[in-house]
Amino acid sequence: MIILSLYHLSDFLIREGKLEEYIKISEESYNLDKQQVVKSPYYAGTLAHLINVLAYKGGYNEKVIQLLDEMYDIPGATTVSFNLYTQFLSTLPANSPFKKVIYDKFEVNDLLEFCNKIVELSKDKINLNEYYHVLRESAKALSAEGFYKDAINFQDEAVVVNKKVYSQELSENLASYETKLAVKEKELDIQYEQEKSSLFLIILSLTGFLLAVALFGFVRSQKQKKTSKSKMI
Repeated sequence: MIILSLYHLSDFLIREGKLEEYIKISEESYNLDKQQVVKSPYYAGTLAHLINVLAYKGGYNEKVIQLLDEMYDIPGATTVSFNLYTQFLSTLPANSPFKKVIYDKFEVNDLLEFCNKIVELSKDKINLNEYYHVLRESAKALSAEGFYKDAINFQDEAVVVNKKVYSQELSENLASYETKLAVKEKELDIQYEQEKSSLFLIILSLTGFLLAVALFGFVRSQKQKKTSKSKMI
């Protein structure tokens, strides 16, 4: 509960532009979660918060790499870490020794090889939307380092993937709409049958009542006739 509160508080602080408070709260949340045997659902999100803010602020390169490696080792978050590695690389100068640390981890020699590798590791292993972001971040990083042709190729592929994402979402939304429409039609059919049954019962009851009234009137009329005849005799 404390971790959840701190996580949402950090979101509020960053929207308010309170950078130092944001870092302090994110670190507090991270340290609390790190002590848990089973990490909370917010652990990866808190790591991402810290990585982004410390990389943005600068001067925390060793800490950022440590956090990136933690993110990389979280089951299900490895591909998410790819974008964060790429963004961090974009903040480092060309001769930074921290670039080599990351390249060595991925067994590559430069940014182009790194981007090719993370794209290969991501392709067909994550959903299209996440894959789109891997391509986009790679294209931005490559463009910043002068790999313009390769950046364009990545960007072109990102556009294709993005179209597939929208097409997939449109198909899913259409299928969902058709399912809801079919359910609604079925509910209306059931409601119609129920109303028809209710109306039939009402008509049947009314008919029975009218017959009973008519029969009562007939019997009463017959009695009155008999009474009249008796008086005449």
